Amino acid sequence: MTHWGYLTMMIVLWGVVAGLGAVVAAYAFLAWQREHSKPMLGLSIGLALLSIGPAVSWIGLYGLYDNIYTASTVCAGFLASGFVALLVSVRVRTG
Repeated sequence: MTHWGYLTMMIVLWGVVAGLGAVVAAYAFLAWQREHSKPMLGLSIGLALLSIGPAVSWIGLYGLYDNIYTASTVCAGFLASGFVALLVSVRVRTG
């Protein structure tokens, strides 16, 4: 597969991840609006950081710098932030 083939495949895959993550995060946000439950807000933020953040940053940074290491490092930061938000939301509920 060529470079452009891999790039197209990654854009499609990250687009699917961002789309599905946005839908689930939106449902969690709507549940937070209905119930005013802090864990649901944390879940919504965490899911957005886990899906939308890495997808947008990977596509944007790789397209801008053409450096997979820079794009991957920023994605790892978004993933870590998303897991922290999920951990906080679970901790609020159990703590």
